[in-house]
Amino acid sequence: MSRRRALRMLGTTLASLAAALTIITVVRPDWVERWQRVDPDGGSGAVEWAVGLALLGLSCAVLLICLRLERQVASRGDASVEKQ
Repeated sequence: MSRRRALRMLGTTLASLAAALTIITVVRPDWVERWQRVDPDGGSGAVEWAVGLALLGLSCAVLLICLRLERQVASRGDASVEKQ
């Protein structure tokens, strides 16, 4: 599997997970408390939003790296970059 394809899959997976956690947080703002039986934020939902936003940021970073790699391949037309 090429690096480009792996990055694409990673970015898509992280974005999907971030979207799912955001929806869960809107519906159930206390899912961390229910899941781990720990109350790290006093029931405010701040931890849940932080997890969702962190995943969103990570997925954006991976997708931007993927976009940059795509542009390098398109501008160079270099097969060696594509295989990395």
